[in-house]
Amino acid sequence: MKKVFERVKDIFLKPRETWENISTEDSTIPELYRNYFILVAAVPVVASFIGRSLVGIYVPYSFRVVRLSFFGSLTVLICEYIFFLGSAWALGKAISFLAPRFDSESDDVKGVQIAMYTLTPFLAAGVLNLIPSLATLVILIGLYGLYLLYVGLPIVMVTPKEKAKNYAIVSILAALILAVLLWIIDRTLLSLIGPNI
Repeated sequence: MKKVFERVKDIFLKPRETWENISTEDSTIPELYRNYFILVAAVPVVASFIGRSLVGIYVPYSFRVVRLSFFGSLTVLICEYIFFLGSAWALGKAISFLAPRFDSESDDVKGVQIAMYTLTPFLAAGVLNLIPSLATLVILIGLYGLYLLYVGLPIVMVTPKEKAKNYAIVSILAALILAVLLWIIDRTLLSLIGPNI
């Protein structure tokens, strides 16, 4: 757990140095999940679970706070967690798939590494979901991940400098598509489950 916290802190505060370290690590995708991502991905979903079921969600214009039931919140938690775990893999595969088009090394493990550490700011900031009205802050902090992606691609995927910008833009578009998909799933689940289960 301490190692995970240190890596989260380092990717925020020393991104270039941390990407250099990541690029030399010998790991597998299951090890990346087991040793890092399953813990980091749990932060926002557990915080959201507590926020939605205990603190409550403020409903604009009605001036009231609603709470999801325990089982409603648990359903959303499970779905979001599965989506976060899957989105890191999907984004990593997309980054690896795009690599040859930008004269970069195509490597699924390195692609998943890039995806996981790019998602880290959003997931770590998810602790703020304990108070659902702070969700906008989570999104703003999560945008730092786009910078991490831009910095990390040339280092980890060995992208030539002249192609790094375009590779980052295309990868950012893939990440944004996943983010919109998560938002749609989240809103759909919340509307289906509703506050009165």
